[in-house]
Amino acid sequence: MNRFSPDRLVSQDDWSDLTRVKSAPPIDIGRLHTHRLARLRSCIEETGAAMCLLVNPVSLRYAVDYRAYALFQSHIPTAYLFVPVDGPVVIYGALDSAPMADEFRKARPISVSPRRWRRQDLK
Repeated sequence: MNRFSPDRLVSQDDWSDLTRVKSAPPIDIGRLHTHRLARLRSCIEETGAAMCLLVNPVSLRYAVDYRAYALFQSHIPTAYLFVPVDGPVVIYGALDSAPMADEFRKARPISVSPRRWRRQDLK
């Protein structure tokens, strides 16, 4: 490994630790959530929609700090979040807590198995 190789620069990193200069301020989780929800709702409103349904694990984490999704959820959604322009934020099928959601409800399947499709439905 030469002196300026990327591996060596990363493994011997002593320049990016900003806590040596200034400590990080505490994160105000309530304010962060309020900002994120307001941002989501304004985007929904701008499109003219009345609600948004989030199924992506990253989106669930962003919107309500939901962390307990199964590894395969990005391919087979097991939990989903209903975000209306006005009203409560509801998470369906949560395996664990979602601290910022207003309500928790049992989930229903949101996709149909291809085996159930009929030929006339595909035309």
